[in-house]
Amino acid sequence: MTTEEIEKLPPAEVTRLISELMRVYSDHFSEQFSVRIPKGIVKPVDFFRTEYFSFLKNSEYKSNISYLLQLIDFQIWLYRVFRPALSLENSYFYQLLVTMGIVAEGIVFAMLVDPLIQTNTEDHTLGIIGKEYEYLSRVIENAGFSENIERLKVLKVLSEDVANALHEFRKEVRNLVHLHSWEGRLYKNLDFAFFMKQLKTFTALLKKLSAEVRIETTPETLQQQLFQNAPAPGVQGTGTVIDFFNEKGFGFIKTNLSRENIFFHSSQWQSNQRPEKGMQVSFTTQFNERKKNIEAAEVIPVVS
Repeated sequence: MTTEEIEKLPPAEVTRLISELMRVYSDHFSEQFSVRIPKGIVKPVDFFRTEYFSFLKNSEYKSNISYLLQLIDFQIWLYRVFRPALSLENSYFYQLLVTMGIVAEGIVFAMLVDPLIQTNTEDHTLGIIGKEYEYLSRVIENAGFSENIERLKVLKVLSEDVANALHEFRKEVRNLVHLHSWEGRLYKNLDFAFFMKQLKTFTALLKKLSAEVRIETTPETLQQQLFQNAPAPGVQGTGTVIDFFNEKGFGFIKTNLSRENIFFHSSQWQSNQRPEKGMQVSFTTQFNERKKNIEAAEVIPVVS
């Protein structure tokens, strides 16, 4: 088919033809071939552990962000060796920007959950969060990046300046990634020089983090910060019903266990008596998976 003939076709037909040609090319000419990476070209993963994340306990989270940094290092080497065509550069560096954004989010999560980690003495890559603290990690995991940055400030893990720098970097990466339209095109060219400038900024930030991070948080202080001094799940306590909304099926208990009143649902009321304001009750705290908060369960009137 000649160029003149193609120009006369409807756009949809041209798109179909190009897709078909790409498929045929891929089937016939894209066989994989092995590439042996020379020793010393790509930094070992332990380099990233010690260079940037020595302040973290050994865990799967520390491992994951270290592997991602190693992957970026490897992909930069691949680019320098094979130099993909300009038409592929945008997608290539777009992917690496996304990876940097994921690393930034992973670092914030890892710093917050670090007090909850139980290290593995046999394999330093497999430390995990203790089962009794999983509810805390789920709250952190479901929070927004900005909210978790603020938590790092409150807990004094990061200084205001470093926390803001990390937040601004992640916001800049997010804005660059959002230049990617729904059609898969980039409005801004992401070439090698542009990406390396972003990577240089990120590397400098990681070094600053490594020098300034102070993780002195305990599971107890993290619990207090996440739940405004509410008790942990499984704590037995007593208190006074200060409100109960019969038509809505819930109420609140004032207790010495917490500065805030504790919510309870009518399904947790274990008595034939109707809940009333001023009634003395006993209860056990539990974590609500859906609402990600602490509430009262097994609520029972106390007979005076």
